[in-house]
Amino acid sequence: MNTWLINTGWTGGGYGTGKRISLNYTRSMIRTVLNGDLEEVAYRNNNIFNLAIPVACPGVPEHLLDPAATWPDRDRYDLEAEKLFTQFETHYRKLEEKRPVHARNVFRLELAAL
Repeated sequence: MNTWLINTGWTGGGYGTGKRISLNYTRSMIRTVLNGDLEEVAYRNNNIFNLAIPVACPGVPEHLLDPAATWPDRDRYDLEAEKLFTQFETHYRKLEEKRPVHARNVFRLELAAL
């Protein structure tokens, strides 16, 4: 089973500097996923989050599928992405500590493998 993460938020910069993803593009992404059309496209790997990202999606400009390419400053994107990854990692570690011992390895996000 595939799990899809669809950006319905900001592109081209952080909150206040970028702009919202077009609702039409979001609809196209969801329609493509539901139709199973992403099964046939090539993917590239996002090295920070270890995500497979399609290089094409019908109805969506290709540059929007590469978040770093939408930012005016790619180095700034990398810094913000690393910061976000660290925030996720910290949050998930706190959740892991709160789980009962017998459930700690069930559905665990393997951040250490990244």
